[in-house]
Amino acid sequence: MDVLVFVLPQFFFQDTSDAYLAGLISPGSTLDYSSGFAIVGRSSQVPLGPPQVNNPSIPGDPSETAIWTYDSATGSVLAIWMNESPAPPVALNIWYDNPAHTFYLTGSTNPPTDKSKLVVCVTSLVTTLNH
Repeated sequence: MDVLVFVLPQFFFQDTSDAYLAGLISPGSTLDYSSGFAIVGRSSQVPLGPPQVNNPSIPGDPSETAIWTYDSATGSVLAIWMNESPAPPVALNIWYDNPAHTFYLTGSTNPPTDKSKLVVCVTSLVTTLNH
């Protein structure tokens, strides 16, 4: 699989250094297969590894941008979260909460909010990119 980095169009921002699609997590939080979530937002580029604060769209929230992988053979996208060592990486489910207009990333199969709908389930690994 190739690492996929999403760069958002410039017209969305005053400052183009924060144009990377990122997972944003509350300071001091972890994300694993049973608890925790990240909100999909934007950030400056963050190298592969644990979350860092790098100009995120939610001030003060650590972010990860090198979480996206793309399999060109199947067209599937997968998000993988890196926690502090020795915690293992976490394959993420992608949820959408329509009333809040928010995408969430979780390692759990439990929705992060009562209005969340599953968009990508890592157990099926089926996401098709529409070009």
